[in-house]
Amino acid sequence: MIGNITKADERFQSIQTPELVPGAMLVLAQLRALKGDNLGAQQAFMLALDNQQFSDLPFYPKLLDYFCHQKKWQLLESYGSGLLKSSNNLSTKNTQLSMIGQCFFREQKWDKAKYWLNQLDLMQTVDPIDFLALARLSIEDKQFNTAKQFINRFEETKTKVDAPALWTTLEVYQGLQELKRAEQIGQSLSVLFPDSDYSRIYRQMRRLKVQIVNNNEKAAPTIQTELETEHLIHIMKKGETLYQLSKLYGISIPELQAWNPDLAINNISVGTEIRISHSQ
Repeated sequence: MIGNITKADERFQSIQTPELVPGAMLVLAQLRALKGDNLGAQQAFMLALDNQQFSDLPFYPKLLDYFCHQKKWQLLESYGSGLLKSSNNLSTKNTQLSMIGQCFFREQKWDKAKYWLNQLDLMQTVDPIDFLALARLSIEDKQFNTAKQFINRFEETKTKVDAPALWTTLEVYQGLQELKRAEQIGQSLSVLFPDSDYSRIYRQMRRLKVQIVNNNEKAAPTIQTELETEHLIHIMKKGETLYQLSKLYGISIPELQAWNPDLAINNISVGTEIRISHSQ
């Protein structure tokens, strides 16, 4: 990325008709992004897309990160489309396709995540986390044999894990009905990352004797509890929606509304406690 923003901006201003200079508008998009000018960054990138040499221009991972953070999905896909046509080497393409796919995966945009991760050349070096994501997506599609192959590749190649990766691994093994392995992953999650939200949810499940099982009607894991008089509380985090909670816990939005009658669904603030199962 550009080291001295002010000097770079001054130098850029000296360029006459920068829109005609290959790569100039991509540089401008980065400058605008660094300055927090969202609209300017988007406009510069759109002008870069209009350049006939766009597919041959160098690509900038931090610009891609920026679009992901800002949730500019159309721009992210435009970036990816240009990347597929580019003359970048396969390793570079894989790295950036992974970034695009993982961005959609974290937002649970399954179809988009699947499309971009399926563009990876699996004969090249692939980040182990991509094998994990592909395993989870295969569970979503009920492609259990494929999911097994991908989770095996993840286990063989992983060099480090974090709380989200362990949670996803747990989901995959639950979907494969390998409950003993899922339990081992859950215990590792709780021990290695005791303060994470994922560990908190896992411990609540254990405390309430909750078991995550694979619903025959849905690919996503659901929750069943032996203690009908208890309930699980989810504390809303920034960016979370009731739809995401319904996918996470395998329940419907009407159920969530019924269990939380005082909830204003169009105005849920961070820190709001959401009851997941009915307390009698």
